[in-house]
Amino acid sequence: MQPKGNHVMHRLFILAFLLPLSGCGGYRECDFVGEDRCDGTVIMACSDENYRDEPFGTDLWARRDCADLGMVCVEGSHAISGGAWCTDPAVTCPTGLYSTCDGDRVFLCTVEGPVYQATCSGTTPACVPRGEIGEPACAYLPEPCVDGKTRCHDDGFVICENGYWTGRQWCYETGLCQEDANGDAVCVD
Repeated sequence: MQPKGNHVMHRLFILAFLLPLSGCGGYRECDFVGEDRCDGTVIMACSDENYRDEPFGTDLWARRDCADLGMVCVEGSHAISGGAWCTDPAVTCPTGLYSTCDGDRVFLCTVEGPVYQATCSGTTPACVPRGEIGEPACAYLPEPCVDGKTRCHDDGFVICENGYWTGRQWCYETGLCQEDANGDAVCVD
């Protein structure tokens, strides 16, 4: 029969040896940067950013909940779509387009389906299609326009590019804009 102190030490040794193998100690760590997967509606993306409480070189999971955007997480090819991404099952990509708008949201069109890119908001609240390849952009104003035209907007003016108000020029000196004789917006002193 072993003395009581040795028995406790033996159990502590086994516990200390098996705990790291169980994965309980490093639940935040991941194997390699670029390893992306879904955990329910959450994208789990392996990141090499170091945090104060982690040793240098530790790769950690970064999380993004697609449900916060009203979407779902789907997995696919890492080469095509990054491995895991947010999408809305109701969104479809028109044939031949690189990306598309769905309301104020921009989606990249891949062979694996639409991949959420951004939500237009703030000073550029409207998602608008641009050009023949259908690459959308966030626009300052939602209505179509004639390329090259300018229009006073806030403390500067907006510029029509590819049929929509997607360009911007600030009037830095005075913040004042007015239309000239040709109907174009100009900054005034």
